Amino acid sequence: MQQSKHDTDTNNGELNKVNVRIIATYEVMIKLLKDELREELNLQLEESRTCWTTISMELDGHHPASSSITDIFGCRSGFIILILNFSQLEMNAICVTTKNSWGRVLHRRMVIVIHISDLSDLTLDDLEIIRQYHPIVLEISKMPEREYEDRLVSIVQHNPSIKSLDVECDMKLFTAVINLVKTTRENMLKGGSCPELHTLKLHDSKKGVDGFENRVEVRFEGYDISATKLWCNQFGSADPGECDLIRQYGWSIKTLVVPGSFSDHHAKLLDESTEELSSGLEHLDITPTSLTAAGLDAMDRVINRSEDLTYIRLSLKDLRQEQQLEKALLVLVRYRDRVTSVYMSNWCEESCLTKIKRVLPDRSHFFRLTEFSVDCTNWDHGLNDIARQWIISMISAHHIPLKVLGVKVDFQPQDWEAVIKAVDLSKLEKLHLDDSSFSQEQLELLVDRIADSNISPLPLKLLDLKGSGVEKVDDTALVRATLARMKKFAPQVEIVGRYST
Repeated sequence: MQQSKHDTDTNNGELNKVNVRIIATYEVMIKLLKDELREELNLQLEESRTCWTTISMELDGHHPASSSITDIFGCRSGFIILILNFSQLEMNAICVTTKNSWGRVLHRRMVIVIHISDLSDLTLDDLEIIRQYHPIVLEISKMPEREYEDRLVSIVQHNPSIKSLDVECDMKLFTAVINLVKTTRENMLKGGSCPELHTLKLHDSKKGVDGFENRVEVRFEGYDISATKLWCNQFGSADPGECDLIRQYGWSIKTLVVPGSFSDHHAKLLDESTEELSSGLEHLDITPTSLTAAGLDAMDRVINRSEDLTYIRLSLKDLRQEQQLEKALLVLVRYRDRVTSVYMSNWCEESCLTKIKRVLPDRSHFFRLTEFSVDCTNWDHGLNDIARQWIISMISAHHIPLKVLGVKVDFQPQDWEAVIKAVDLSKLEKLHLDDSSFSQEQLELLVDRIADSNISPLPLKLLDLKGSGVEKVDDTALVRATLARMKKFAPQVEIVGRYST
């Protein structure tokens, strides 16, 4: 730390972050965190001008703490994050401070997060450490397919302080784990205990398409499940775990994100689940590639039962295939009054566009459409005039401005200029220009348009330039200066890509 301070001062700099990694015995850790050494360490942190510090310690074995972690830290500690590594456990103690408007600290509290590497290797000492540290969040990286029930139940029962439980396992276990945690909470409540557990997050240990994972987030309220969020990158044809999940808890799903492999069978199960208990669906992101007319009819019934459904995203892909194009046109007509987001790819052939324009000439008949994205990255023949004009007409301002716009297209400069002039900036929050021909010249035009818009501050929160022409410019200083100018008008914007902020 002293060397870092010296180097910083020599270069007229400021040290903003210090991470300290210590390999120590348990006894040294206790001394370091208690008064014998803590004041000296804190003094060094202050002299180093440290404003964010992580202390990481690898311990030599299992030794349950003689006092709680909150007592060890105390309110005077300068640490913000402490990491203790046991053999099967990693404990993160995070200091959370509450400040008033003048920056004065009103309250400090410790948030304990414990990570379990493998539930099957957990020892009695590990369980005792978990119990003594009173974790708020518990994460389990690996859970065996068999004989995990007793251990998981014991952890939940003996740690009522846990508010969030995060488990990684095979998707076929999702329903069983949900039922187990739900039953355990119910038994605790009946026994007079007050479990704070309100969130269960499940991640599929097998990564799916493009590295994305199947995920479920379950919310508990009293004895019941109040809401379920389901993200699936792929569905098997009839996997029992997937089917049981929809069959038992389809009615409770608030957020449903499903891929093109979502089939008629899954749609039928969701239809049956919501028929009896109605539907709590609020957010639907669907790629209808595998649905036939029967599956679409089932989804229609689910949507009609979903009184709180305010977001429908249609991901329309492989539109050069006649069957997929006809299906895309069908769902656009069916959901014209309710769809809020449309993503289209592989649509660039003139024969496809002619049919699409009949249904979707512009946004004037899609009263809730606030998100529009076109992807032409797999099209090597260049866009014709009809396609360029159609994209610009879809972008052009209507009675409802776009909040999200994605243009993955190799436009000519004059086309980009038309796009920049056409877009309504008043509500635009996300602008995706990744993998496009959008260049430094167009970036300057965009910033000029922003400066002339008299919208202050601009609501733009994300600008994705990853893989765009902007990233191929040699004069990086010029790009950074242009982005800095944009930041004056859009202070909340996050830049994604080479110039990430």
